Amino acid sequence: MTEDAEVRIRERGHLIREREGRPEGQEQAHWERAVAELYAEAATEPAAATEPAVGAPEAAAAEAEATPAPKRRAAPKPKAAKPGREPAT
Repeated sequence: MTEDAEVRIRERGHLIREREGRPEGQEQAHWERAVAELYAEAATEPAAATEPAVGAPEAAAAEAEATPAPKRRAAPKPKAAKPGREPAT
C-alpha cells in the first residue's frame, strides 16, 4: 500500500468517526469502511487511475494471475527391469 493510499484511508476513517459521534473502540471498523468506500469510488471512476484501488481483492487476484506459475518437472519414470541374462558358457 502506498503512503498516499494510507493517508486517504486515514482521512476517510476520521470522517466516518466524526459522523458517528466519535465512538471509542471502532478504529478497525472505521478503517475497513474507509477502504470499502474508497474502493467503491475507484470502481465507479473511469479507468484513468494509475494505481489499483486500495484493498481491492480483484487487484491482488489479477496480479497473482499475471505472474506465471513456476514450471514443474515431471517425476522421473521408474526404469523397467532388464531381463536377466543367462551366464555365458
